[in-house]
Amino acid sequence: MPKPVDLNTLFDPEANQHMWTETGIEPNSVLPPQYVVNDNIKAGIVAMHAQDRAEEEMHRLGIELRNMVGWLHNRLQKIETTLSLCTGEHGATHGSLV
Repeated sequence: MPKPVDLNTLFDPEANQHMWTETGIEPNSVLPPQYVVNDNIKAGIVAMHAQDRAEEEMHRLGIELRNMVGWLHNRLQKIETTLSLCTGEHGATHGSLV
């Protein structure tokens, strides 16, 4: 269990040395955790993070695509309305613009 942080000395670099020297390795452990020493596990962790970021980016790109298609649809509707008003065909649709 970590020691409580003294809030009065929180920003003092000389205080709370245990925060800066904590390794996360149990003192009675004979071997360090595999994520520290095993290159395959370290590479796997990096790969998992990269996959997570790629999935997040695909989600964001999907949202951006829907926004762009919605914007384009709106613009086309405005063009159709403008053309029909200019040509006196109010209410008619121009299938070639859709």
